[in-house]
Amino acid sequence: MKETVQNLNDQTGSAAEGPKPVAAGGLEPTSMARRKNETPVKATRFKGIGADAQALGVSRAHLWRVLAGRFVSYSLSQRYAVLKVRKSMRDENQPSGPPDQNVGIDPADVNLNWSWIGEVLAKLGISVLIVASKRNAQKAEWPHVGNLVGRVLESRQLGRWDSGKLGDSTCWYFYVSSNRLAEALPLVKGELEARRLLAEVTIAVADHEAKTFRIFWPELEKAGT
Repeated sequence: MKETVQNLNDQTGSAAEGPKPVAAGGLEPTSMARRKNETPVKATRFKGIGADAQALGVSRAHLWRVLAGRFVSYSLSQRYAVLKVRKSMRDENQPSGPPDQNVGIDPADVNLNWSWIGEVLAKLGISVLIVASKRNAQKAEWPHVGNLVGRVLESRQLGRWDSGKLGDSTCWYFYVSSNRLAEALPLVKGELEARRLLAEVTIAVADHEAKTFRIFWPELEKAGT
């Protein structure tokens, strides 16, 4: 298990007044002329909000209300910030050429980028929690660990599943509120234990300051901490 994580170690105003009469000679009063030349207040626009809302699984209207400050949703604001940075990173790494030849960034790979972890997620109060196994989860016919653990985290408003990497070994990446890691880690461990998967996995958390993954299970358990 330790080898798996070791491999990982190697982002208004008042109501409008009624119109005043035009002054003699066809000239408008100064106040009316000034109002006429003022730029009307427009509803705040957010470029690409329709596609962003679809990617986040929410309605366009709900996302607009959150972004415009009409409604507060800390989790959605975090997810939106992550989405926009990811899009920016993807665009910066797009090679020139026909669109069908462009290749985006794998979300799972981004979660191994220390700039992303330390300069983006950490500033949003998010920690990356990893569940890793040396086994191929598809071949072993495991249930979808990402969905299972993600639902548990979301039910307690602790975080969510972000992405996964399947192959000869398997990794699932979760975004967890940094100030609630102590609550989230045993919850994740308990869910995996209930599914009889705990003996097959390593649970670790990204330490962006040390640029390493700190193992929670099994090392800390063996040490009795």
